Amino acid sequence: MTPIDKNLGNSVDRISAFDVIRFSSPCKRILPLGEVNGEILMGRSDIYFVANEGEGENWSLSEIRLVYRRRYELQDQGVELFFTSSTTLFLTFETNADRESFLKELSNSNLPSFATGEENLTEMTMLWKEGLMTNLSYLMNLNTLAGRSYNDLMQYPVVPFVLADYSSSCLDLTNQSSYRNLKKPVGIQDPNNERHYIHNYNYLKNEYQNAASDDLIKVPYHYGSHYSNSGIVLHFLVRLLPYTKLFLSYQDRNFDIPDRTFHNLGATWRLASVESTTDVKEMIPESFFLPEFLVNMNGFDFGLRQSGERVNHVTLPPWSTGNDPRRFILLHRQALESDYVRENLNHWIDLIFGFKQQGQAAIEALNVFHPATYSGFDVDSVPDPIERNARYTMIKTYGQTPKQLFASPHPASNAKSSRENDTQLLPLGGTAIGIKWGNFVGANGQGEPSLVWKQAHPVRGVLLCPVATGEIYGIPPKCSLVANCLKERTSRGQTASFVQSAAVLNWSHPDGLLRVRSRKDAPARPVIKPPVDDKVVVCANSINSGMIWVGYASGIVEVHHYNVDAQKGDFSVKKSSVIVGNHRSPVVSISLCKEFRVAVTGSVDRTILIWDLQRLSYIRSLETRDQDDDTIGTPFLTHTCVSSTLGDIVLTSKLNQMESSLDLFTINGSFVAHARTPVVTSICYSSAPEGTSVNLIVTGHQSGDIRFWNSWDLSPIRKLAEVVKKPVTSLVYTKDCNSLVASFQDGTICVWEKKGSKKYSWAPRAINLSLM
Repeated sequence: MTPIDKNLGNSVDRISAFDVIRFSSPCKRILPLGEVNGEILMGRSDIYFVANEGEGENWSLSEIRLVYRRRYELQDQGVELFFTSSTTLFLTFETNADRESFLKELSNSNLPSFATGEENLTEMTMLWKEGLMTNLSYLMNLNTLAGRSYNDLMQYPVVPFVLADYSSSCLDLTNQSSYRNLKKPVGIQDPNNERHYIHNYNYLKNEYQNAASDDLIKVPYHYGSHYSNSGIVLHFLVRLLPYTKLFLSYQDRNFDIPDRTFHNLGATWRLASVESTTDVKEMIPESFFLPEFLVNMNGFDFGLRQSGERVNHVTLPPWSTGNDPRRFILLHRQALESDYVRENLNHWIDLIFGFKQQGQAAIEALNVFHPATYSGFDVDSVPDPIERNARYTMIKTYGQTPKQLFASPHPASNAKSSRENDTQLLPLGGTAIGIKWGNFVGANGQGEPSLVWKQAHPVRGVLLCPVATGEIYGIPPKCSLVANCLKERTSRGQTASFVQSAAVLNWSHPDGLLRVRSRKDAPARPVIKPPVDDKVVVCANSINSGMIWVGYASGIVEVHHYNVDAQKGDFSVKKSSVIVGNHRSPVVSISLCKEFRVAVTGSVDRTILIWDLQRLSYIRSLETRDQDDDTIGTPFLTHTCVSSTLGDIVLTSKLNQMESSLDLFTINGSFVAHARTPVVTSICYSSAPEGTSVNLIVTGHQSGDIRFWNSWDLSPIRKLAEVVKKPVTSLVYTKDCNSLVASFQDGTICVWEKKGSKKYSWAPRAINLSLM
């Protein structure tokens, strides 16, 4: 996505100077902060949105991944485009016909990645039923299919309140009483409230039957408010910019009354479930992955409550250990993925996305909301302008019920319980019972991993590189693997990947040139020349990224774009490059994380910079801790590693000849934990699904030790028995986390699996040494 000339206005003729426009239509772009009136233009290679004020943006057609039809303000005239860069574009047209004309022109563009968003819901449900998709992933997919979008606060993704225990010092995830009743709407968790809403429905029904006017909305309902709307979203996100500004614009530039401001999670639950008959809010997805929404990082003055207490950070349950928002999010995610929720989530889906959303089933379930929240609410045919404007206001403020996805009861999950699939449910430091530590090699409770394969290799210090296929490639030191993978959909709705092409970058030559070898029998050829009097120290890229990140001894970080011709096996690097930043000392580590779209670069002096992987722009620096031990000298950075499931960043620094330090940060820069350990020579993260696992940080050491650490807080889990008394040069988990692979400085490669696994007499299928 790149800006276009601000002087273009909405003039098609002036854009046509560099593209041929083949479609145009007036529309609105929908953003969280409001609507932007403008025009959508489609050229041969790009689409353009040009605002009426003159500013615009363009996107490559080839980057469109998915297209969904959308409703906006209950009108079926919208569309949302999803790009390979993970950005989105939400447009609403003046008529349904205009939207369909746009989609028809788009479908004729022969786009390589294009697919309609009408995914096979049956296949997705089957994956969830069989335990192949987490509860959160399934809920987010259902939200997308039902028209919920982060671009429209009135149709923001909705997820359930899952817990009812916000007062205990220890959260028992195995106890049913810890959870809300997912079979009932949030407003009737207390049986006493049921009588109120039944009376409300019957009263309105009687009033409407006896009313003489034809202008009244004659549809009774249980709830006059909704479980999700822009006010609810901003209530939860008031501490985060830019939502704070939007909240203030709704409130005449003032924050809400302190006692009504989101200040205590337990109080919010009590109001929605028991104490209030006008508050029936459900939760937002951020409650399962974003601790920052609970923290007043910007120091906003929300005022004093009647009790005299100042509203600041959100008060969390005692089991979150010292009001720790990160600990709360991690435990809350475990609650969402618990056996109880998986066994009952289908009932909540029936209420929100399913057959209990409308009709007689909704009446019987006490799940009928104001008619202005449902598609089909009539506005345009109302003759009275005052009544018509009133209905428009209802649509803009009350909330909108999602598109109905299921017309019959949603099937229950067939997934095995934790005990059946050998996932250990263990306590966590006295604050939680029933934590799912996971069913992967090294996980707490799984016992000592078994060494299943060990073999010496003539190349010393092999580097291990995982690819999307699940394979792990071995390459020589001072090399980087460039691999392009393709995905194919299987008959069961899952995707299978295969390596289409692979090349090895090498910077070990005396002349300092970075060379590439795309075939084993072909000579390496130079592709990147370092700046004068500089040399390459480290190089990194991620699968299918088209980018090579290069770190130099001078501290420069440079990004080169490359192309691969899979049929010819040709690898070419574009002449121009982008210098994204400059450290003050040699760059020693570059970690790329496509899941969170960040790059982390680290230099010897422990300067850590985080970059946007898509825009190649600076995000933030990490404030590394000064060591308070005078005996360790000056520490220097050795490794960085990014979690693909949490986005957390772990650093290792060498303190002296005997010790290293580990420092753990969140992706948003908050310090989490610190530990000291024998000298670290390699590091990796496991990538088991969050909520059903507690992932591990694994460190390889100069002595040959391999140690496992809890990724939540760096508490030690175990140390493997030594099998090779040489430094560990590389560590990596297989894609399914069922195997841990290590290479040692003497060329030995070892594979561990869960306790009791049988030994291999040949190289495991995941190990690919063909590029050595």
